[in-house]
Amino acid sequence: MTEPAQEDRDEVRRLLAQAGLPASEAEIDKLAAGLPLHREQLKQLWAVGEARYGEPALIFQAAPALDTWA
Repeated sequence: MTEPAQEDRDEVRRLLAQAGLPASEAEIDKLAAGLPLHREQLKQLWAVGEARYGEPALIFQAAPALDTWA
């Protein structure tokens, strides 16, 4: 595994702090190592204009229907 950039480590630390999540240095390194790939994937998604505003194929409702509980 290549050493993640310090900017990526800092970004991961900022996001984890914002979410209130603890992480070890090893976890931060693993998350930071994936940031360049995630950024590239996001660029590729935004490059498909038709996909930006399309309805998802599946819409999940997280709230359970209480009438099905018995």
